[in-house]
Amino acid sequence: MTGIDLLITGYPGVSPSNGGMGWSSVGLVRSGERIVLIDTGPFGARDLLRRRLAERGVAPDEVTDIVLTHCHHDHSVNWTMFSRARVHVSRREMEWALQVPHGVGPVPELYVRELASSPATVLLDDESEVLPGIRTEIVPGHTPGSLIVTVDHDGTRTIFLGDAAKNRAELVCHRVDATLDAPLSKDSIARIWTRWEEVPGTTVVPGHDLPMVLRDGGCSYLDTRQTSVQARLSADFDDVTTFDLAEE
Repeated sequence: MTGIDLLITGYPGVSPSNGGMGWSSVGLVRSGERIVLIDTGPFGARDLLRRRLAERGVAPDEVTDIVLTHCHHDHSVNWTMFSRARVHVSRREMEWALQVPHGVGPVPELYVRELASSPATVLLDDESEVLPGIRTEIVPGHTPGSLIVTVDHDGTRTIFLGDAAKNRAELVCHRVDATLDAPLSKDSIARIWTRWEEVPGTTVVPGHDLPMVLRDGGCSYLDTRQTSVQARLSADFDDVTTFDLAEE
């Protein structure tokens, strides 16, 4: 193992007037000669994702593996950016996503159909080893085949949670918003806590929040939020208003 990085940090917000933001976390793991992405972000993250990869000396066609925590568009749709990558996804998730009626919910129907027929797709069972040191486990609720991805590296452990627990609030209160099965989600969060506590110092990366560790029995952020929106609200093209969304 040669490193774990967070390319994009998710944001725990929605817009009541304009719908879900879909700002999700994207992880990068280097495992020997393999370059692995944990989720791929939404359409709006494409340019940012290319820039963040370039800053780390990685071209899209050098990514060898993608692990999708689930099939919602904000986590999966950019798999098409990586032409040489194997795409790992839960078998249970794929079977479910293919049956979702078109136009219902956040599953990108046509992308899922293409993924299902792609020779690059690797279907994972309930617990799977993607590569040495990278393991997945199904944690249903948000979707039937949602995965957590555990990465062991150089004596440390990082767990990417996808949307099994989207943010700190869900981890703390064991209640989940936007889930297909609330009781299953509650059970999955209990399992996440068990995994979190197994190895001292384990970092968890929610699908829509900052990375965290356990300190004094509580969830402590490892980073500071840097999130903003720029808007042209006047007739002057050069007049740009910036809204800082970094406050907790």
